[in-house]
Amino acid sequence: MTAGLVLKIITPERIVFQDTVDFVSLLGIAGSLGVLPGHVPLITQLQIAPLYFERGGQRYTVAVMGGLCKVTGHHVTVMTDAAELAEEIDVLRAEQKKKELEVLLKTPAQAPEVGQVELQARLQKTLLRLRMGEGGRFKNSHDVK
Repeated sequence: MTAGLVLKIITPERIVFQDTVDFVSLLGIAGSLGVLPGHVPLITQLQIAPLYFERGGQRYTVAVMGGLCKVTGHHVTVMTDAAELAEEIDVLRAEQKKKELEVLLKTPAQAPEVGQVELQARLQKTLLRLRMGEGGRFKNSHDVK
């Protein structure tokens, strides 16, 4: 039996993270979820939010852009379209993307093929990247506003 949790975060392009951790905290559609070894099995849809994990007394952060999470005893698998470790985030690129999205939201005729809901989702993802890339602290473990 594994001494901790095996956390695996995967996207269609790559494995973002795969290793043994002590604890995982994530935001599902029903609210915050903390996972320790031996957690009851479950599957939940994820919100666009930071995922935290602890390993060896250190806390790490991953920007998770929604997706699904499967928990089975000593394994946590996150499947998402996009995820980035905090240290991978390009803050300058995220700032530029934020400006572009804000312009599109103010003038929707410039992007008629993309709806307001999609633009809002893109902005939410960009704001998460910015906040994490700048090393910003959240009011609580899953506050991304």
